[in-house]
Amino acid sequence: DTRDHLIGFDPLLLIRSRGERTSISSGAGRGAWKCDGLAALDAVFAAFGAAAPNTRMVGYLGYELASELEPLPGFPAADPPVPDLSMGLHDLWLQGGRNGWHLIGDRSWRTEAEIERLATGLERTAAEPVPLLRDPRAGRELRSVPDANGYLSAVSRTIELHEDEVP
Repeated sequence: DTRDHLIGFDPLLLIRSRGERTSISSGAGRGAWKCDGLAALDAVFAAFGAAAPNTRMVGYLGYELASELEPLPGFPAADPPVPDLSMGLHDLWLQGGRNGWHLIGDRSWRTEAEIERLATGLERTAAEPVPLLRDPRAGRELRSVPDANGYLSAVSRTIELHEDEVP
């Protein structure tokens, strides 16, 4: 794989949404609203789009977010509960892959000292092993909902529904 990968860290702004509850937090504080995740993303793009052209949104959109686009049957409750959407607005990110990694970003949001502190921290932690993701409350590994069999079943069903469209 010769494509570059992107890893965001230390976001300027963090958006989390679950159902109709959304929180946005930054260095200035945290707020919570009754709105869905896609509406929150629209608001952030409207507020920061022109002001932050050299930033990246990094995070994930959960399966449950699809219910904001079309009517779907209910999803089983996640255990532990996770957001439907979690996105960070990043002015700095790591970009790279097979040919090495580089710190890239917009220097207009941070001082040189902050950037140097983050870069030094990244160099130090790059050599440390990555622990398994665990639910701190239950002391067990996090797992996907649906599980692997549910995912494979959904992929099989999608292929079955669209087999006449696949070459």
